[in-house]
Parts: sequence; C-alpha cells; structure tokens
Amino acid sequence: AHFRDNLRFYGAPTALVCHLPGNAVPGTFLELGFFLQNVMLGLVARGLSSCPQFSVAGYAEVLRAQLAIPSDRLVVCTMAVGYADETAPVNRFVPRRAGLEEYVQWRD
Repeated sequence: AHFRDNLRFYGAPTALVCHLPGNAVPGTFLELGFFLQNVMLGLVARGLSSCPQFSVAGYAEVLRAQLAIPSDRLVVCTMAVGYADETAPVNRFVPRRAGLEEYVQWRD
C-alpha cells in the first residue's frame, strides 16, 4: 500500500518531474540535488510540503508517454508537492539519524 501511495504521489495535487539531458555529466546530478533542496526550502517558506521520490523515476517510460518527455532525457526523480497530512502514518515516521561519528573520519 505504501509503494502504491508513493506511485500516486501520496495524493499531492502537484508533482514535479526532474529530468536531465541524456549526456549529463556526473556533477550535473549533484547540481540537480542542490536545486531540489532549494525548491524544497522555498516550498516550506510558503507553507507547503514536498516529498522527493526516486522510485517513481523507475517508471520513466510511463512518464515519458504521459508527459511527452523526449527519449534523450534522463528521468532522475519526481517530487510530490502539497500540504502534508500530519495524521498519515508516513508523516509521523521519524527515522534514527546516524551520528556524525558514524560517517565522518577525522584526520590530523
């Protein structure tokens, strides 16, 4: 049920589909990530919520067919945009965050 809701953008009224040129260099994906982070922060500033979704990009051919995205574009991810349903179980889940010492190695 959770995966099905994901593919339906959790009922959000708006979904963004992010795609890059087929010949995008690796750094371009990092730039897209920075762009998306800023979009998400802007949405929060306007009282909206978002959910970036990589799993939906696994259906790139469906997105291409429905949205006329050229075949030479790489579908990277989507993002559901709307007002969060704070009562939904998915929005109450708070994962454990790794401590800094779990992913950083300090060198002298």
